[in-house]
Amino acid sequence: MSFLRKNTDIFCIFIFTLLIYFCTKNQPLFWDNISQVSVPALHIFNSHFTEIYPPDTVATGHQPFVGLWVAIGWETFGKNLQVSHVMMIPGVFLAFLYLWKLIRIHSIPLVYKIWIFILIAGESVFIAQMSLISFEVFHMAFFLGCVYCILQKKYLGILLFGIALQLVSLRASISGIGLLLFAAFVYLRDRNKTNKKILLSLVPSILVLALFLLHFYSVKHWIVHNTVSGNWSQSSKPADLSLIFKNTLVFIWRLVDNGKLGILLIGFFVFINFKNKAFLYAKHLSFLGILLFQALVFYGVTVISQNSFSNRYILPVSLMGLLTILIFIVRYAKRPKLFLWICSFFILSGHFWIYPQNISNTWDSLLVTRKAFPQLEQVNNFLKKEDIPKNNVGTSFPWKAEEEKKYLIPERLNFINIDTQKNEYILLSNTSNPSNSLLEELNKSKKWKVIFESVNCFTWFRLYRRQIL
Repeated sequence: MSFLRKNTDIFCIFIFTLLIYFCTKNQPLFWDNISQVSVPALHIFNSHFTEIYPPDTVATGHQPFVGLWVAIGWETFGKNLQVSHVMMIPGVFLAFLYLWKLIRIHSIPLVYKIWIFILIAGESVFIAQMSLISFEVFHMAFFLGCVYCILQKKYLGILLFGIALQLVSLRASISGIGLLLFAAFVYLRDRNKTNKKILLSLVPSILVLALFLLHFYSVKHWIVHNTVSGNWSQSSKPADLSLIFKNTLVFIWRLVDNGKLGILLIGFFVFINFKNKAFLYAKHLSFLGILLFQALVFYGVTVISQNSFSNRYILPVSLMGLLTILIFIVRYAKRPKLFLWICSFFILSGHFWIYPQNISNTWDSLLVTRKAFPQLEQVNNFLKKEDIPKNNVGTSFPWKAEEEKKYLIPERLNFINIDTQKNEYILLSNTSNPSNSLLEELNKSKKWKVIFESVNCFTWFRLYRRQIL
C-alpha cells in the first residue's frame, strides 16, 4: 500500500491506459495506419520474419519496426485486433507518463497540473492517436520522454529515447532532428559541459537514422519517397511557390484546428497583458525553444512537397504548443481558473469540428469517427442479406483496403476501386473525403440510386446501385 501511495500518479495513468485499451480493443486499423502498420506487420508475419521491408508496391518508406513489434505480438499471442491494441499499451502508457512528468516539473499548484494533463491528454488529435493501432503512439511516447530527459539532464534517457525515436517512423525522425538542432543551439549559445553532454547524447540517434537509410537504400534503391509505386507519386514532387504558400496556410490551419485556435488567442491575450516578459523562467523558455525548433523542422519538411498532410503529422508541434501556452496561462494570468475553463470548452469542442463536404476532414483525429465502424458493419450485413458480393462494390480509401489489413481476418472477397463507368455498386462515405464531382455525379444522375444508407450526427455511408435505363 505504501508503494501505491507513493506512486498514485503512475497507477492512475496505468488505469487510464487500460481504460483506453478496453474501450478500443476491437476497433480495426484505420486510415494511414493500414499502410503504415498493418501492411508491414502482415508482410513480416507472413514471411515468418525473413523479410522486414514490404514490397515496393505497398512500401511507404517508413521504418518497419513498429510493424515488427506488432508482428512479434501476433506470433506470441495470436493475430487479432485485441493483441494489436495490447502491443500499443506500453507506448500509450509512456506517452501519458512523460506528459505528466513534463507538467509536474513546473512550480504550479497540483490542481492546475492535473487540469492541464486532462486537457492535453483529452485533446482530439492526441487521444485519437493514442486509441489507434498507430506508430504515432510510440512517436509521442519517445518524443515526450526525450524532451523530459533533456530538461532534466538525464543523459542515458536522452540517448535511449533519441535512438528509439529514429526507429519509429520518418516523422519521428524529424522530431529527433528538431531536438538535436535545439540542443546544438543551446550549446552554441552557452558552451558549458552540461549542454555539451546533452548534444552528444543525441548524436548516436542520427547515426542510427543514417544506418537505417543506408540499409533501406541498399535493399530498395530508394529512400523516404517511394519512386517505384504510383501510390505516393505526389509525395516526391516538389511544390511550386503557389503551393508552398497554400501549404503554409494549411500548416497553420492544422496547428490551430480542433479548438486550438481559441487556446492560442487566450495565450496571446495573457501574453500582451503580462508586463514582466523578461522574467520568464528557464523551463518555460526551454519549452518555447523546443516548440520553435519542432515547428521549423516540420514546416520545412511538409510545405516543400505536393504531399498532403493531416493534423497528426505535426502532433509534436501542436502538443508542445499546448503545453507551453497552458502552463504560461497558469503561471502568469491573473485569473487562471477562468481561462482554463474557457480552454476546456475549446478542447472539448475540438472533438466535434467536422467541416462541410467540400473541405477535407482529418477523420483519424476525431473520436466521433469511430461511429463509422459499426456503420460499415451495417453495410456489410445489407450486402450479405441482398447477396451482393463485395467485389461488385467500388469504394475508396480507407474502406477499399483489404479486409485482412483492416480487421486482420483473411477474406476472399474485398471491395474494389471506384469506377463510375464499370461499377455495378458504389459505396461512399464522408469519412473517405469523396470529391464534390463524384457526389454530384452519383446524386444528380438518373443512372444511380441509393439503395442503403446509414447516417448519424457525424458520419454517413451510402450504397448506390447503377440503374438500367
